[in-house]
Amino acid sequence: MKRKLLFAITAILLIGAGYFVVISKKQSLAALPKPQISLPTVQTAQVAKGEFEATSHYLGSIEPFTKTDLSARITGNILSISKREGDTVRRGEVVIVIDDREMVDRSVAVNAEFLSTQQKLAGAVSAYQTQKSIHERDTVLHTAGAISREALERSQAALDGARATVEAYRESIKGLSMNSSIARTQAGYARVTAPFSGVVTRRLSEPGDMAVPGKPILTIEKISQYKVLAQVPQEELAGVRPGTKVVLNNGGRSIPAKVNRVYPSLGKNMLATVEVLTDSAPFELPSSSTVGFDIVTRKVEGLIVPAQAIVKTGQGSFVYQVNDGAVHIIPVKLLGMGNGSAAISGAIEAGAQVAVGQENKLLTFMEGSKIRVADPAGTAAPASAGGNR
Repeated sequence: MKRKLLFAITAILLIGAGYFVVISKKQSLAALPKPQISLPTVQTAQVAKGEFEATSHYLGSIEPFTKTDLSARITGNILSISKREGDTVRRGEVVIVIDDREMVDRSVAVNAEFLSTQQKLAGAVSAYQTQKSIHERDTVLHTAGAISREALERSQAALDGARATVEAYRESIKGLSMNSSIARTQAGYARVTAPFSGVVTRRLSEPGDMAVPGKPILTIEKISQYKVLAQVPQEELAGVRPGTKVVLNNGGRSIPAKVNRVYPSLGKNMLATVEVLTDSAPFELPSSSTVGFDIVTRKVEGLIVPAQAIVKTGQGSFVYQVNDGAVHIIPVKLLGMGNGSAAISGAIEAGAQVAVGQENKLLTFMEGSKIRVADPAGTAAPASAGGNR
C-alpha cells in the first residue's frame, strides 16, 4: 500500500514538472519578436515628358562585303594548304599547291612535238624551194620545146604537193603552239593564289584530298567594309530608304548607322532585305553573328519610361506605378519604343515612379501589392510617400 502511494506521489510530481516546463516554454516563445514579412524588391524609374525616335527592332546578320571561295581549276591531289582559319593572307600569296606532275609531263610532251614539227617544217620548206626551182626550169624548157606538156604538169603537181606539205606543217605548229600554251597555263593552275588581302574564315579540305574544279578549299574574307543584313516585312518598308537611320546594338553597346540599300526583290520568305555598311566588323564580332538592328521609323512625343517598365498582356499595355510602398496597375497606350525607352500616354503624370524589371517578375504583382524599392546602391529601402526618393 505504501509502495502504491509512493508511485502515485512520484507521478503527480513528474506531471507537475512537465506542465511547468511547457508553460515556461510558451512564455519564452511569446516573448520572442514576431518575424517580419519579406517584401519583394524592385527597381523604379521616374516618368518624364519628352520625345525620342521610335524604332522597329529586327535581328541583323553580319557578312563581309567581299569574300571568295578558293577552288582548283584542275583535278589533282592537294599537296599543301598553307593557311588555316584566322590566318591572314596577302594578295598574290600562294595558299594551295596541287599535284601538277601530269600537267608538267603533258606540257613537256606538247613542247617536244612542237619542236619536232618545226624541224619537219624546215625540211618541207627546203623541199618546196627545190621543187620551185625545178618547176621554173621546166617551164623554160617547155617553152623551148625541150620537154612535153605532161612533164610540165607533173612538175607543177610536185610543186603543189610541196607547198601543201609546208602549209600543213605550219597549221600543225599553230595548233601545237596553242596546246603548249594551254598546257603551261594549266600547270600554273596547280598553285592557287589569294585574289586579295584578307583573313581565312573556313578551311574545307586537307592535304591528300582530291581537288575538283568548283569545289571550295578555302574561304577568304577581305578585311574592309562589312554589311549587316536584316529581313523586314514588306508592310514596314514605307519609311525605309537609303539614308534612314539605324542603330546596331549588342550587349549594351550601340553603333549608329544608315541604310545603304533596300534590295529590290523579296526573298522566298516574302521579307525584304535591308543593308547597312560598316567600316569594320560591328562589335568585333565574326561574320554570320547576329546583332540588334533597330530602324528609326518616326519621332514620338509623350511620357517617357524605360522599355522594361511596360507590361503587355492580352488586355493591353500597363505600367506599375509605385506609391506609398504599394503597386498600382495603370493601363497605358504605347506610342512607340526605341533605344531602351518607350513613349506612353495614360492616367499617369510626369514625375511618378514606375516599377522596372523583367516582365515575368512584374506580372507577379497585383493591384495593391506591397513592395520595397531598391536604392541606387542596390540595397532595399521602404518606398516613401508618393513613390519618390
